[in-house]
Amino acid sequence: MFEFLKPARLVDIVGTEFIVGVGIHALRARGPVRVVEAGGRFDLRVGPATLETLDGAAWSAYPFALTAGLGGDAQFEGRTFAVEPREFTVLEFPGEVWFGLEVRLTEQRTTSGPCLVSSQTVSLGVTPTRRFARPLEKAQWIAGSPWRASTAPEVWPPEVVHRSLLPEQHTAVHVAPELYGVLRDREEGDLRFSFPREKYDEALRIWRSAAIAVEDTEMRQSTSPSLRDLTGPQLSASSLLLLPWLGLELTRRARGNPIVQLFNDQLCCIDDEDPDWREALAAEGTRLSSSPDGLVQSTPLTFRDGAWVAVE
Repeated sequence: MFEFLKPARLVDIVGTEFIVGVGIHALRARGPVRVVEAGGRFDLRVGPATLETLDGAAWSAYPFALTAGLGGDAQFEGRTFAVEPREFTVLEFPGEVWFGLEVRLTEQRTTSGPCLVSSQTVSLGVTPTRRFARPLEKAQWIAGSPWRASTAPEVWPPEVVHRSLLPEQHTAVHVAPELYGVLRDREEGDLRFSFPREKYDEALRIWRSAAIAVEDTEMRQSTSPSLRDLTGPQLSASSLLLLPWLGLELTRRARGNPIVQLFNDQLCCIDDEDPDWREALAAEGTRLSSSPDGLVQSTPLTFRDGAWVAVE
C-alpha cells in the first residue's frame, strides 16, 4: 500500500498505512502518510487515520492526525498536542520491520482552569522498505511547535505524608489508606503535624480551586514504559492526591482503571489494563529504594466514589 516514485529520495515516501508505537502498545493505522520537503528540511504528515491493535480490534473512537506536519499540532485520543520530532526509530513486529520517526506529543492546555496535560512519546513507522532507512535516519526534520503553557498561580497546598512519618501526637487529616494530610510552615518551610483543622480546610479549599495544570509524563528512568509521573506547580507532588478532579480525569482517560502509588514524594500512575502493573510498581519501588534517603511508599490506590482507596 505504498507508492515510491524515486526510491533514492526520502521526499517520495507516500503511503496509506503506517504503524504507531505508544507505550506498551503497537497499533496499525490506515490513513495517508507522506514525507514532504519544506525549505531544505523534511516534514511528516499523516492521517487522519483510524488506530487498531495488531489483531484488528478498535483502539480509539478518535482518529490520529498529524496533518499540519511537525510544525503544527497533532490530534490523538481526541485531544490536541504539540509535536516535537525526535530521532529515527525502528519498529519490529513478527515478520515485519518498519522505519520512521519518534515524536514527542505534548498536550496543549485548552482551558485557564485546573486541568491535566499529558505528554507521550510516539513512534511512527512510516515505511516497511529498508532502502529508506538511511535517508530517514539522516533526515533533518523541521522544528515542532512548543507547548503553550500558562503561568500557574502560586499556592501553598497541604501535603500528604505516610503514617510512618507522623509523631505520636498529631492533628494530621486522613486522606487515603496509610496517607495523611499535613501543613507546611511558610516561614520555616518545615512540615507541621499539629495545626487547627480550620487552617487545613482553608488551605485545601484554595488548593482545590487553583487553576493549575497537572502534568502526566513518561518516567524516563523507570523500569517500565507503562509508568507515568504526575507533577504539578507546587512543592510536593503528594498534594495532587488532594485534587478530586484529578482522580476523575485520570479515570476518564484510562483504558482500564488508573492506579497511583506515592514513593517518597514521587507520584506514579499506571493503567491496570497493563497485566504487569503490579510487577511494574514493585520494580519501581526496588529501584527507588536504593536512594540515600531510603524509600517510604504507600499502598497502590485507585479512585472510586470520589476518594482514593486501596486496590483490592
